[in-house]
Amino acid sequence: MSALTYLGFHAVFLLPPLVALTVAVARVRRRFDAREWRARWVGFAVLATVALAYTTPWDNYLIERGVWWYGENAVVATVWLAPVEEYLFMLLQPLVVVLWLALLASRSPSPPATVAVTRRQRLGGVLAGGVVLAVGLVCLLESRTYYLGAILAWAGPVLALQWGFGWPVLWATRRTLTLGVAVPTLYFWLADWVAIELGIWVHLGDVHDGTDAGRAARRGGGVLPRHEPVRGAGTPPVPVGGRAVGPAGYPSAVVTPREHRRSLCGPRPHPSDGRPTRPARAVVARTPNPTPSGTRPTVNS
Repeated sequence: MSALTYLGFHAVFLLPPLVALTVAVARVRRRFDAREWRARWVGFAVLATVALAYTTPWDNYLIERGVWWYGENAVVATVWLAPVEEYLFMLLQPLVVVLWLALLASRSPSPPATVAVTRRQRLGGVLAGGVVLAVGLVCLLESRTYYLGAILAWAGPVLALQWGFGWPVLWATRRTLTLGVAVPTLYFWLADWVAIELGIWVHLGDVHDGTDAGRAARRGGGVLPRHEPVRGAGTPPVPVGGRAVGPAGYPSAVVTPREHRRSLCGPRPHPSDGRPTRPARAVVARTPNPTPSGTRPTVNS
């Protein structure tokens, strides 16, 4: 039995940063206009829903394969194979990252008003994400790299979507995004290490041979699996990148190639260009029932 339950893990590692960041973001709320503020929270709701739906099958599949499991009496209940606390973590972790990024955005210079994203750049972003997916699928073929392959195969389609939609936007805000990724990654690495040390979850990691020796190598040993940092580094960029290129980030930061050409070449010429234009007629307001000239208006006493 672990010294700390999974629910207690939330109380220790997720509740304090959530409260602190919520208070900090509330203090800088006035720096965001109403439209941007609504867009951020609508974006988070969409992001959290998609993340939960996308990650649930992957998480339960790895539990079924024995990549990790949970300590005795460490969870309250399970839905499918994953604990209810796992689903809660899928929602709370992005919220921590989103609040952190909102705090950084309030203190950072505004991004460029428009960032042109060409079709070639979009295609390059999709191909880069496809490479991550392909490497992950290859790694799935070997037991030693199975967990690494599962992480890359999970992250590849998400990165392809983000990078294909607007990796130049991510690059334009790279300073803010670097802090937005680095700090949560280090924090959740530490939390993960403590959870493994306390036996809240037991992780085979890269020792995926299913042998007793492999299981003993991870049971309560406090050893962060070799590929776990990849997962830790791959999780925060999903909400961070989604906010930067999606509705929760900078809604006007991406322009299409056609809009980019218009901004460079000026507005499209009017069909009547080259012809003399008529001056606009002056509109004179008339007062109702004007008084005839030579007469005085009558005043009732």
